[in-house]
Amino acid sequence: MPRDFKISSPLDQVAELRRAAREARQADALAEQAVMRAFEVYRTLKFGQAETPEKVLDRLDRASDQLGSARFALGDASYQIEQLLRETGNGT
Repeated sequence: MPRDFKISSPLDQVAELRRAAREARQADALAEQAVMRAFEVYRTLKFGQAETPEKVLDRLDRASDQLGSARFALGDASYQIEQLLRETGNGT
């Protein structure tokens, strides 16, 4: 379960950006696990012994695509924040 959202007061921009980058990396890692898990279920259903309705496979395929897109976006967000920190001399 996610923790309650809290932000420093007064705002410590550098610390909050570092937290945001770390959380984006963690979310990316979690999304990666979800992609692998969904794909493995898809592969097992598609090539397993029992027939699986096409609708189920379509939904799993779409879920895998969306999770992949989320991974790309999270990776890019993390990169952008890290670049901002580097450019301002506050790199990790």
